[in-house]
Parts: sequence; C-alpha cells; structure tokens
Amino acid sequence: MEKLPSCRVKNCSQAATVHLKKTKKCYCGEHFFKKYELAEGERLISADLVGSKIRGIEKMLKIFAIFIKDENDQEPDERTLKFQEEFYHKLQELKDAMNQALQQESFYEFGALMAKTRNIQASMDCEQIFSEFACKFLWSLMEGQCNQGLRILTGSCGQGSEQQDKLLEELKQKDFTIETLEEENKKLHLKIEELKSNLNSQDQRSYFFQEITAHCKNISGENIQFSPETRLKLELSNPKHMEFLTSLEHRMPELARLSLDDIPVDSEEVKTFLATRFPFEVSVLDFNHSSPLSSSLSLYMEELSAVSQRVRNTLFIKNFEVSQPQLITLLSSYKSISFFGFIFCRLSLSSVPDFGGRLEGSTLKRLYLSYCGGSAYGDWATNESHFGNLFEGLSKEQDFKNNLKEIWMSDYGMERKTVEETLAKHGFGHVGINLH
Repeated sequence: MEKLPSCRVKNCSQAATVHLKKTKKCYCGEHFFKKYELAEGERLISADLVGSKIRGIEKMLKIFAIFIKDENDQEPDERTLKFQEEFYHKLQELKDAMNQALQQESFYEFGALMAKTRNIQASMDCEQIFSEFACKFLWSLMEGQCNQGLRILTGSCGQGSEQQDKLLEELKQKDFTIETLEEENKKLHLKIEELKSNLNSQDQRSYFFQEITAHCKNISGENIQFSPETRLKLELSNPKHMEFLTSLEHRMPELARLSLDDIPVDSEEVKTFLATRFPFEVSVLDFNHSSPLSSSLSLYMEELSAVSQRVRNTLFIKNFEVSQPQLITLLSSYKSISFFGFIFCRLSLSSVPDFGGRLEGSTLKRLYLSYCGGSAYGDWATNESHFGNLFEGLSKEQDFKNNLKEIWMSDYGMERKTVEETLAKHGFGHVGINLH
C-alpha cells in the first residue's frame, strides 16, 4: 500500500490523513484539528485504493467482452462495442488523471478520483446490456458451465478445476484487500474525530481571539481587537510590547500580518516566542522592521526556519546582513509561500550561491530586493556582478525559475537596461520587473 504524505507541520513524524480544502495542504489529524473544523477538511485516500478499484472495473469489462463473444459465438454488435468503448474511455481518462496526480504529488485529488471510479461502476450497473450480462454470468458460475463463466476466469475449459478454484480464491483475496483498506480508512476517520474531541487538553493550544484581546489590554493597555484580519505590530524596543510578548502562555491565534520591529540582538525572549508562542498561522511576517542594519540574523536562523510552516503567504526579512548560507536557507525554508523579500539588507553575493536543488517545488511568485543594491547596502552600482551572481545561482533551480513572475526593487544602483539584460542572460526574461 502506498504511503500517504507526511504532515506539513515541520518535525511532525505522522502521516497526513486529512487535507485543508482551501489550500490543499495535508496534515495529520492532531495538527489539523488544532486549527480547523472538520467541515474545512477532507479525508485523504491512498492512490493504491483508487488503483485497485480501477483494475477491478477493467477486469469486469474484459470478462464482459469475452462472455458476450462466447455466448453469441460471433463478433460483438454495435450496442456492445459502444458500451465497451464508452467505459474504456472513461477508465483511461481516470487513469491519466491518477498518474498526473501521482507525478505532481497532489494527494488531495485521490478522494475525488475514488468518487469518479464509483460513479463509473454505478453507471455500468445502470446499463441494460451490462445488467443482462451480470445475471447470465452469475448463473453460468452457479451452474458450472465451463464454456461460459468459468472459462472466462481461467481462459480455457481444459485447465481443470484446481486452477479455477485458485483463480476464484485470488479474486476473493483481492476483494478482501479492498474491503480491508476501506475499513482502515474508516478507522482513521474515527481517530481524527477522537483527536478533535481531545483538542482542549492539548498543551500547545492557541489563544482564543477574545481571550488574547483581553490579555493584550491587561498587559500593554492597548485595545487591539484580535481576529484573523488583525495586522499586529510589536515594537520590541517598547517595554510594554516586550512585556506582552514574554507574558504569552499559549500560541497566538491566526493573524493577517505580524510585524516584529527592532529585533534585539540575541534575545532569548524573542527566540522563545518564535519557537512556542508564534501565531498558529500568519499570512504575512515582517521581521525586523524599523531597525538599524544588524549582523545578528544568525542568532535567529533556527527559529525563523522553524516558523516557515506557519507563514502562509509572505515573508519580509529587513535590515540584516545576510550571509550566503543564510540566504540559501531562508529561501529554501520559505519556498512554499508566494512572496519573499529581502528589504534594506546587505546580501553576501561575491560568488554564485549554490542552492543544490533545495528550491525544488518552489511556488514563489514574487521576489523583493528593495534597497539591497543601494550604496549603504550591496552597492550594486560598484558590485554589479553581485546581482548577476544571485540570478545565476537561482537559474539552476528549475521550479523557482518557472514559477517566479515578478521582481520588485527600489534603489538598486543599476540602469534598468542592465537589470533586464542580466535577468534575460540567466533565463528570467519572462519575469516582470517593478523598479520604483
């Protein structure tokens, strides 16, 4: 049996059993029900279970063809040929869709494919020609007519009852295997329900919106109404904001945007927040806004990489000196979001970065490099090759290159023509350029 995908939550060793309908992301039951309701997800089904169902229908169509020819002792009529052609075509479309889903690892599609397989089977049952065949075929098996039912299963009348019994037993075993797999999926669904009912006892729960609204007002004095649309700005140079951050006992709930401004150098409080109190999910993370250029990024790399699983759409890294290994790690960790930005950063690009295939599967659509080429940062007017080195390294990552749609830059220190020529040279000529 093919394994189901792993839960998308980092460091979770459980197999995914459910996918979120909205994003198609796969989770184990425990992590899914920490955040979502049952109606927001759909149970995952193994590709093997779908394949077994398809093969069973194919076998029945083959038996149908042999039986009809055997009974009439002549070539099938137009009605029979039309029936066979229609359902073979439907099965082939289904097999093609299944192969495509396997190649793209679109595990969430197998549930819909199983439903289509059952619909094909139901459609066959409704066809008069197939119903007539099924009745005659079953009677031929019951009566032991070698020239009809059993001959179809063995391929020949003369192979003997021993082989007939063996083939019949194999068919029973396959039916039993399919039933067993379906029963396992039912048990899995019950386990998910059990995890949901035990959710409130989990240590790593997140705050309820009303609960954290009251807590924030109590600590900081600010009346911030928390909701999934909240854009929260924490100025960590503000003692009240830092007190609020360190007072949290649970994870923050889902937010639209979290801006952590003026990150202190090597703060254990910030590290703890990132590791254990960071929002369950946030659409945009703005890290180190409103800060002087800092060399302390290395002190937060582990925690920043770990929270990538909780950032849904956009990451901005601001006001840091970024080494080449850090650049590679961050882009690799956040390759599944849509927008990524280094803003006011000094990027180490004196050589071509080697991503080593770590951007495989990248879905990044927009890359921000605003102010990174300015004289106070990368000084790309003088170090023009640095910009080229970045995109030479990225050009070797095919998924990144195929999916990137836009590059946004301000104060980039080069002529627009130079930017366009450099991008075209490394295979990014299709990418839109927003220079402002």
